[in-house]
Amino acid sequence: FTGLHPATVQSASKGTAMLPPFRARKLSRRTLLGLTTATFLTAVVPMQPALASSPHEKHVEAVANNVISLANSGRRGTALRKDVASLLRRNSDINGIARFALGRYRKKLPKAMKSQYNRAILNYVAGLFVYYADDFVGSGVKIKSSHKNGKFVLVDSAVSMAKGGNTKLRWRLRAKGNYKKIADINFRGIWLSIRLRDEIASVLKRNNGDFAALIAHLDANS
Repeated sequence: FTGLHPATVQSASKGTAMLPPFRARKLSRRTLLGLTTATFLTAVVPMQPALASSPHEKHVEAVANNVISLANSGRRGTALRKDVASLLRRNSDINGIARFALGRYRKKLPKAMKSQYNRAILNYVAGLFVYYADDFVGSGVKIKSSHKNGKFVLVDSAVSMAKGGNTKLRWRLRAKGNYKKIADINFRGIWLSIRLRDEIASVLKRNNGDFAALIAHLDANS
């Protein structure tokens, strides 16, 4: 995860209950587009020529269509969260995202709590999808472009929404090796791993580094 963008959203102030990433407020589509465009223009490594019909694009298209199918299924709540968690296990490096999100607290996580923490992150991220499931109810996905960015490939896509308009997503995959494990995703102009890192740091700081409190927070907001 070297070369990730700076945090896009500030953490909540000390003593204030944290909302899950992206939930603080619903953004207008014009604002959303502005945030997304700004994020796309801040890549720290110069973009290289597009990879037309690359394996990375094809994989993102397949995963995105699975996401749309889940959103279109009509299921919500716990049932949908379980399905999304299964999709994440198969197609994302969720443990890598969880590890990065610990930031400076990474070495302080007790080994005995590692699997519990990874499970909590998995369910928490799945819960985010459930919260925003209606934004992914659509007819299909269009791959806009893909570019190599250091050790990663960034794939831009747009989900055609059933009610009109589209939901833009940017995916981060490894350029080499197991690229089918998605390393990060940008939604509403925010990188998931960066937002998780900010929130985790805030929760741990408020609770004097207590990982049990962090896991309880993640579980309560899943």
